[in-house]
Amino acid sequence: SSLHDNPTACVDFSDDKDADAFKIDDGEWDVIDGRYVGWGPDKAPAPCADSLMTHAIFQPVAAQDFSVHAQLSAVKRVDKVIAFRSTDSANRVQINFRDVDEAGKYGDIMVQEIKDCVFTKYTADGQIPWKHEMGKPVNVDLDVQGTHMTVKIDGATVLDADEPIGVRSGKIGFGVIDHSETVFDDFIIRKRD
Repeated sequence: SSLHDNPTACVDFSDDKDADAFKIDDGEWDVIDGRYVGWGPDKAPAPCADSLMTHAIFQPVAAQDFSVHAQLSAVKRVDKVIAFRSTDSANRVQINFRDVDEAGKYGDIMVQEIKDCVFTKYTADGQIPWKHEMGKPVNVDLDVQGTHMTVKIDGATVLDADEPIGVRSGKIGFGVIDHSETVFDDFIIRKRD
């Protein structure tokens, strides 16, 4: 993809020190076998526990408009999050890629925002269906310009729409839900502003 041609940042987690570029909200995060692994805490972290997510935010790059590529895989629980426009733990937008669980529930993509600790879902459960088996890696490409987002999963467009998200510069990273284990890899960012 063109994202790989002149990236602003590229992290393949081949070095344990790659984790040093991320600011951690809570939970445990570590580079293991060339991948960044996040374990969610036992309970949702303060100050914004309503989102149920805790984040690892990449510090070297802030952007309003950007493209990002990452490989994601949920090992325990269905949630895998790319967070962006993060200014602090109380203000960020996130896209949650939820696998189908053993009971056949979930299997969707959620657009969410935490603004001054108020948690808002911009998409309803099941509105953007995505039937993906838990444990299998998926390649995600996200392009955000203003309020417009395009999401591709393994090359197929699953979202191409405007959402009422906050437009501001912020940092980009990953998120995990409580009691989870999630794996991230091949993190590439290109600023567009």
